Amino acid sequence: MGKGTTRRQLLSLAFGRSARAVEEPTVRPLEPAPEGASPRRIARIDSPRCVALSSFCSTCSERCPVEGAVVLFRNQPRIDPEVCDGCGVCADLCPAPLKAISMLELPPEEESA
Repeated sequence: MGKGTTRRQLLSLAFGRSARAVEEPTVRPLEPAPEGASPRRIARIDSPRCVALSSFCSTCSERCPVEGAVVLFRNQPRIDPEVCDGCGVCADLCPAPLKAISMLELPPEEESA
């Protein structure tokens, strides 16, 4: 590698994709949810894509701002749906080449009469 090799070029070599196809994760600012509102989204882990299957990875559990939302069970991340607030930080920061975490939209809660 030459002295002028960029991070994007290194990532493209590591993941076998063109430099244009490799994008760095972005963290979007979150809109605050109304007080007492239930989450509109929840994280879901696609286990076969998770790099923790073949090596140790705890990025999602370390970076999650909600304590206990992502827990490691036998070195595999698990989402606690009762705790997850749907912020999406884990999905944005997932280091797997094919993102292992996606955000699912929850159906709106019906108001009780």
